[in-house]
Amino acid sequence: MLTFRTAARLAGFPLPICARRGACEQTGAGLGRSAVLRGPLGGVVFGLLLLGLASCKRTSPGEVPLLPTRVTRIEVVSAVDWASLGGAAVSDGALQRSAEQGLQRAGIAVQLGAAPDTPGDFVLELEVAVQRLSPRPGPGAKATVGGADPATAEPGVLLRAITSGQLRTKRRYSALEPPTREAGAAPRPELDRLSHVAVVEKSFAVPPVPTEAAAAQATTAVEATARTLGAELRLLGVPQAQLLKEVGAVHQDAAVRGVAMQLLGQRKVVAAVPALIDALKEPKGELRDQAIGALVAIGDRRAVRPLLNAVQFMDRVEMGKVLEAAAALGGEDARSYLVFVAQSHSDAGLRQEAKDALARLERKEAQAASAVSP
Repeated sequence: MLTFRTAARLAGFPLPICARRGACEQTGAGLGRSAVLRGPLGGVVFGLLLLGLASCKRTSPGEVPLLPTRVTRIEVVSAVDWASLGGAAVSDGALQRSAEQGLQRAGIAVQLGAAPDTPGDFVLELEVAVQRLSPRPGPGAKATVGGADPATAEPGVLLRAITSGQLRTKRRYSALEPPTREAGAAPRPELDRLSHVAVVEKSFAVPPVPTEAAAAQATTAVEATARTLGAELRLLGVPQAQLLKEVGAVHQDAAVRGVAMQLLGQRKVVAAVPALIDALKEPKGELRDQAIGALVAIGDRRAVRPLLNAVQFMDRVEMGKVLEAAAALGGEDARSYLVFVAQSHSDAGLRQEAKDALARLERKEAQAASAVSP
């Protein structure tokens, strides 16, 4: 299971809630997300979307310059044993063309091999695998490569294609090389990297599986991953009004909404706080996590009370996130809540985490007070 801490370290928010919940460090808080897409095969595409790895973070609120972006290289690696699947092989070149189509459908310029390099040049890297799961599981059965329990399995075959992809800047940036908005500074994208994992599944009730089925699954997954990454890339540098619109678009792809939240937090857009507070009511926990990350990045204490009201007191995982968020935001409501949890929660581990969070809050407030004292 992807933990909050692990996912935070994989992503790009400048938040102090991504370390072990007993320590504070400024690294990130982008979270895993899931999405559902339907491909031309009639199968369901389940996307497990990992945001970001933005090694750079802007610290100034408001708009950012729109930096033209394009994809100048696509690399696809196939880890498929086509012979074992009983179907025709798909070349890496064909998979590359599927990725290119996905990017273009998202409105991304694809100029392979373009020169000279520009700061907005990105590289798309994809890996694809296809599994044949047989027999197809019935109620209570679990599909495995080696087969399911015959007592609970239905006849048939399940094909599963998995793609792991990332869009990264062609230029490798260092975390020690923070971006700047000073006049004359070299331009740089808001995010250095976007990642996405997609799973495409299709069931076949009666063998044999069509010979072209595995190839179709692989190309569908590759195109879906590229299209999702392209939609996220298009958000870099767009006006904050458009980002706010994406956050509120409940029928929008969860991946796109999550990136919009991340960018609003990174830009510290105070006007986004009401929309992000509304997002705390999202049924998908991964989007709630993105909203928490953005609210903490913005640092507006109006978010404290809604954050506290959004969590179930006995939910240990969610409570851990809120304790960190409360310590980061600070204020009297946050302090009172941390004291209450530290003294009264039935979980000893959470009581200790609340004590640790309270200590961090007090140290931060003491440092702020000393900084303004004569």
